[in-house]
Amino acid sequence: MKKNYLLWALAVVSLAGCSQNEITEVSPDAHPAVGFSVYTGTQARGAETDNNAIQGSGKGFGILAYYTGANDMGTSSTPNFMWNQQVTYDTGNKVWKYTPLKYWPNTENDKVSFYAYAPYLKQDSNPTTELSGNTATGYPTIKFTIASEAKDMVDLVTDSVINQTKTTSNVSFTLKHKLTKAIFQAKLGGEYFKSDGNADKTKIYITGISLVADGSTNTGLFSYATYKFADGQWDTSTSGGSSAPAALMSSNYSLASILNTSSTTQVTVGGTAKDAIEISSSTTAVNLFKTSPDHALYLIPVNYLTGIESSKKVQVKLEYCIKTEDSNLNGGSSVVPCEVTVDLPDNTLKQNTAYTYTFVLGLTEVKVEASVVQDGWVNGTGGDVAVPKTN
Repeated sequence: MKKNYLLWALAVVSLAGCSQNEITEVSPDAHPAVGFSVYTGTQARGAETDNNAIQGSGKGFGILAYYTGANDMGTSSTPNFMWNQQVTYDTGNKVWKYTPLKYWPNTENDKVSFYAYAPYLKQDSNPTTELSGNTATGYPTIKFTIASEAKDMVDLVTDSVINQTKTTSNVSFTLKHKLTKAIFQAKLGGEYFKSDGNADKTKIYITGISLVADGSTNTGLFSYATYKFADGQWDTSTSGGSSAPAALMSSNYSLASILNTSSTTQVTVGGTAKDAIEISSSTTAVNLFKTSPDHALYLIPVNYLTGIESSKKVQVKLEYCIKTEDSNLNGGSSVVPCEVTVDLPDNTLKQNTAYTYTFVLGLTEVKVEASVVQDGWVNGTGGDVAVPKTN
C-alpha cells in the first residue's frame, strides 16, 4: 500500500509540473486536480456561442494557464501550465473534462492564472482564432480573423480568472461576447400603401447584400484585429503591414451565403432569373438572413475603437428590384433594378452588443432603423439614416 501511495505522489508531481514544491500530503484535498465550469449567460440562437453550443459541439473551450509561483501574473509570465488546452463536456456525467489532467501546486499561496475562450480551435496552419504562442511572455492575445464566408462566422467569447491559489472548487468562467452581432431585416415604406390602388401592385425583391469596404474612405470594417486579455479591448492598429495587429477589409464582403433567398422566389432582370427575397405589400419587417439555423453577422467592433474616427461610416450595399404589375406591358409587369449604398447609424456595432437593422425601402430613399431586441447581449441604440436611391 505504501508503495502505491509513493507512485501516486510521484505522478502528481510530474503532471503538475511543480517538482520544486515539497509534497507533504498525498490526499486529493491536499493536492487537488484543477477542474473547470463555464457559463455564457445566453440562450441558444444558431451560430451564437452559448452554453448549448459549447457543450454540444464537441469542441468545448480552450484555456491558456500561467503558473507564476508566489508572484502575480505579469508581463514576463509564460503559459507554462496550459496552452490551448481543450476542455470538452461529458454529457453522460455532466462534467467538463480535459487531458492530461493538471494539479494545483502544493506550495501555499502559489498562483495560477487562467484565460479561456470559445469555441475551441486547433492552432493549425491558418487558424481564424490565432493565440499568442506557447513561449510568448505577458498577457495572452487572440488574433481574430473574420471568416471568408458569412455562413462560417464565429461568435468569440472569453473570460479570465487570474492569480488563483489552490482550491478544491472548479475554476468558473463566465464567458462574454467580444464581437458585435448584427441581424438585417427589410420592409416597405409607407408610400407604397397610399389609397391609389398601388398596395397590391408593387413589390420589392432583394437579390444581394454586401458590406462595403472602400479602401479610399476606410469604412472601419476589419478583416482581422487582435483581442487583448489584459484589458478586454481590441488592438486595431494597422501599422506594420502584414504583421500589424489589425487590417481593414480590402474588398466588399458578400452576405450571399446567409441570405434567405430562394429559387422558388425569383425575379427576372434583363432576361436573367435571380433568386430573391420578396418584400411583400406589408409594413411587417422580413428577416433577410436564413433562420434554419439562425444566422447573423459577428463582426469586430467598430466605432468605440481607438484609431477609428467617428466620421467613418459602416456601409451596406443593397441590390434589389422594384416590380410593378401593369397589364398594358408585355409580360404584365415592369421590373426596375436598383443598387444603393446606405450608412448604418453612427455609434453602433459596439462590443458585446447585438443590433437588428431594418432597411425601410421607399420610392426615393432607403432608411435604416437600428434596435436591440436580444437577450444575452448589452442593449444598444440607433437612429434612422436616409440615402438617395441610385438605379
